[in-house]
Amino acid sequence: KIHFLWSLFYLKVYPTEAVVAAKFNTSESNWRDKVYEGISCFGKMDEIHFEQRFEQWPIKRPSCYVDGVDMLVTEAHPLDKQLFSHKFKHAGFRYHVAVALGSSQIVYVGGGVPCGKWPDLRMARETILRLIEPEETPGSSQNCEIPVQLGLLTIAT
Repeated sequence: KIHFLWSLFYLKVYPTEAVVAAKFNTSESNWRDKVYEGISCFGKMDEIHFEQRFEQWPIKRPSCYVDGVDMLVTEAHPLDKQLFSHKFKHAGFRYHVAVALGSSQIVYVGGGVPCGKWPDLRMARETILRLIEPEETPGSSQNCEIPVQLGLLTIAT
């Protein structure tokens, strides 16, 4: 159960490994492994339902809030450029997490793809943008760098 909470904490706060390892009294590598396992399980759970994005929020522009999250992984030697995360300057996997605006529930988790091979824009096109209804526009942060023309509003943070 504690590792599940670590994963939620990571998605909410997005801390550095050194800070969070000290906070939870564990090693950086143990924390990274457990959070990676936890995030991987979120997509398999029957508790995340994309259609719940309209609960207590009937508005379609924006319908939910999407953000990209990079998860550090152990670097391969030699370095695999497909894994390179520009956020961390290190190897990583990328996820998208969508949160309902009316209820703050996580309504979508997708990804687990190599950061360098899958920029936020490509990942959005191939995943969440295929799920939305006509006239619907999920919101995103400026850090996610997904323009309005592709069906996502940019929300200043």
